[in-house]
Amino acid sequence: MVEIINNRYVAGLRWDSLFGIERETREIKSLVKARDATHYVVVPGSMGAKSVGLAQIPNEYAADDASLLALLPLVAQTLDSKDFLFVHPLNDDDDKMIIFGVRDGRPIIDRIVEKEMTEAIAHDFLKEKTHSAVVVIGHWPDLPSDFPLDQPLSLTDCLESVGSSREAAATLIRAKSNGIKVNKMLLALIVITAAMAGGGYYGYQWYLESQVVEVDPVEVYVEDVRETFRMQTAKGGGAYADAMHGLITGLVVNAAGWQLQTIDCSGMSCRLVRARGIGADIDPILTSEATIELKDVPIAKETVRLPTARPPRDVRLIPIKSFYELSLARLMQLADYGLTPKVEAPTDLVDLPDGVSRSEIPEAYRIQRGAWSLKGNLAFLDSMTAIVRRAENMVLDKVVIDLKTMLPTFTATGFYYVR
Repeated sequence: MVEIINNRYVAGLRWDSLFGIERETREIKSLVKARDATHYVVVPGSMGAKSVGLAQIPNEYAADDASLLALLPLVAQTLDSKDFLFVHPLNDDDDKMIIFGVRDGRPIIDRIVEKEMTEAIAHDFLKEKTHSAVVVIGHWPDLPSDFPLDQPLSLTDCLESVGSSREAAATLIRAKSNGIKVNKMLLALIVITAAMAGGGYYGYQWYLESQVVEVDPVEVYVEDVRETFRMQTAKGGGAYADAMHGLITGLVVNAAGWQLQTIDCSGMSCRLVRARGIGADIDPILTSEATIELKDVPIAKETVRLPTARPPRDVRLIPIKSFYELSLARLMQLADYGLTPKVEAPTDLVDLPDGVSRSEIPEAYRIQRGAWSLKGNLAFLDSMTAIVRRAENMVLDKVVIDLKTMLPTFTATGFYYVR
């Protein structure tokens, strides 16, 4: 639910990422319709990504000449940091708080909450690691003693520092009407006229039946594809593979006599299994900063995490022919070097609903996903990152390394996306 502050500033928008899988205007139009929004604003983020903020503005504020401004991007424009948390009372005598959270330039939190909820929401946001330190700004009455406030800032001072050019970048745009509301009004008028003219019961029944909303299976499918693609590519492609490669190659194989046996990486961490060598002391394991679970002597389990925040999303869609030309050819070359690549044929990212043919789906949303894997000598581990980066349409899902043999091996698995 949005909140209109001083009849002009809007907080409580719903933010979505724009993925560029179709023209920006069409993607925005689809999101506006899915979220039943009346207004929107587009803001840039890091790495060239954009986000759209959607709002359902009450009629009394939605006049054609109204100049409504999204509050979050206005606050963001007064700061240098791309990672910040802003907290401020909604009103001086109110028990509600404004809370904004932005990570890597992308709005994450845009809410009006009860004062007692603020601390929990803020702490949860700060737990997530980012590429740079999160700046905490704003005004927080009765600030918890253990909570950091880096920069006191009143909302009034913030808005006074905003110029007209910055206001233009935060101005909410009215979504174009699709005519549905007008048609319903005309329909109601016709029904009333029919009733007055003697239609009576039958006219009223016809009106009731006309109000039954039919769900368009194509629109539902498009929204499912959009959300599925967003979730599955959130990990990132090449940047994530680089980060995981750096973590693996930076591991100490022999830590004071504890020898690495296996490495199993997925998500933001790697699970290690170490075997105790002859004469190795237990102290290095017990005093390690990593999370450690002693399974049974002389085996120890250890978990290490990526030292940075989750890498940015950098996966794009390409035609399947381009994927074959760029990546498949390289995988065949790696096979000549003794590695074992495997690429499965792609299938629809989301199964088509009954009664809908593929030709009915907008071309931008005919997205398919296939699985890939690469196995070979550990000396060729950098081939994993190279292949993920090559066409920029691949994600790395898991890496397993076996160091128990004379010739250590790795197996990398993931997915690729084409249309």
